[in-house]
Amino acid sequence: MKYRTIVADPPWPYRQKLGRGKSQGHLTRGGLPYRAMSLDEIERLPISELAEDDSMLWLWTTNSHLPNAVVIMERQWGFRYITMATWGKVGREGRPQIGLGYWLRGATEHVLLGVRGNPRSRMVGPNGATGRAWSTLLLAPRSEHSEKPQVFYDMVEDISEPPMLELFARRRRLGWDVWGNEVDPTVEVFPSPARGQAGVEPAAQEQSGLGSAALASGDIDSDGFHEGTEDAQ
Repeated sequence: MKYRTIVADPPWPYRQKLGRGKSQGHLTRGGLPYRAMSLDEIERLPISELAEDDSMLWLWTTNSHLPNAVVIMERQWGFRYITMATWGKVGREGRPQIGLGYWLRGATEHVLLGVRGNPRSRMVGPNGATGRAWSTLLLAPRSEHSEKPQVFYDMVEDISEPPMLELFARRRRLGWDVWGNEVDPTVEVFPSPARGQAGVEPAAQEQSGLGSAALASGDIDSDGFHEGTEDAQ
């Protein structure tokens, strides 16, 4: 089955010092002891095969990986970058909820919108998408680790079209297909690994497009990390 809307929230890699509960050799993210994915693993996700010719992709990323996310979206998956929305994490009083960070403490995450073909049947009205003028700023409190706010899904369902697929989902949603380690999948994108492991097939012996090119240009170090990504945002 192919989808007109895909939401992807891959576990981007970060260099973190090992602490309690971590295993040697794991790529940790945000100081948590679960397996992240390398950039080569992320680029091999079968997004192109899952998307219809006219489709939208919503790709979650973090501050450090914005350049990598745009390259993967456009060069590896064949989507044209359109715009970005930022989730500003706020508390009950509207103040920023500050998280981890190396250079700056993070209080935001970003979701890139890319399109393939011409998926514009809902892009009508004086204010563009469905006439509701969705903003590039989404203010909402954080909940469980990496879980995205409901207002994001409201926006996607208002702008994008079914059928819809969420990769690395954390719960089921009415009318969506979902896949991930933290949810009972409704579709088999590829064999689901054990909980806490990366959701990809074992890495190939030879690096593919992004990793090889980025290493050659010096943008990514020999461990597969974008330079300056010690922060967790």
